[in-house]
Amino acid sequence: MASLVYRCRLNPQGCPTQQVPGYCDHHPWIELVAAEPSTNTRSQPNTDASPHPTPSGQDSDTAGPSPDPARRHPGTETAPQRPLWGVSIPGLDVTVPIPADGLEVGRDCPRFATVPGMQHLDQVSRTHARLTWKDTTLYLEDLGSTNGTFVDEHPIHTAVAVTPHNRLRLAEDVDIRVVELDEELEEL
Repeated sequence: MASLVYRCRLNPQGCPTQQVPGYCDHHPWIELVAAEPSTNTRSQPNTDASPHPTPSGQDSDTAGPSPDPARRHPGTETAPQRPLWGVSIPGLDVTVPIPADGLEVGRDCPRFATVPGMQHLDQVSRTHARLTWKDTTLYLEDLGSTNGTFVDEHPIHTAVAVTPHNRLRLAEDVDIRVVELDEELEEL
């Protein structure tokens, strides 16, 4: 059985693969996803051959893109991929990708502790809020911060589903945004 490789979600064919999970070498804000190593489908035995040839006369496994994997192997349905989103703090000019295991936001949180200017945001708690994924939905929850977390100007007390269209705020005046990383790339 072939071991998994990890590919860039933004450019899976153009960026180098890695043997361990992490972030892309060319797009350091993009989390790698597990994938099967590339194989040459023409050299594989044809176990799912269609009895009906394609218009070109070739069987369906060698002509064009491969069939949907869920149809080829019952029980191996793939879940929808979560969006490529990050959290941006415009006042600090920083965007951090939101990994599959979520992201804590605060002055002492690992991904923000070294961001220039973050330590000066006294109204933001050391561990202020958490962004977590449930399937393809992103949730924001306040972690008992002193000055609160707000979604569309309303304080939140439980986890709330958020998208790039919501207005998010930590404390009284620290705006944060959930951004689509593809859009961020176009702005660079």
